[in-house]
Amino acid sequence: MQADSTPVWVSKNNFTWPATIQQKALPDQDFQTTLTPEQELHVLEVLFDALGRFLGARESTS
Repeated sequence: MQADSTPVWVSKNNFTWPATIQQKALPDQDFQTTLTPEQELHVLEVLFDALGRFLGARESTS
């Protein structure tokens, strides 16, 4: 969840989903095309966390 309790997969902007996940993972940085290995790992952790939350919410509503 974001600080305002909006799920990370709910985007309030026009970014594509990779850019949205990167923005959520690295909010203090401008969009970068080259990330350090540590930044890439963090972005992937945020991605899989968001995916897990999405799938959990989806399962609970079916």
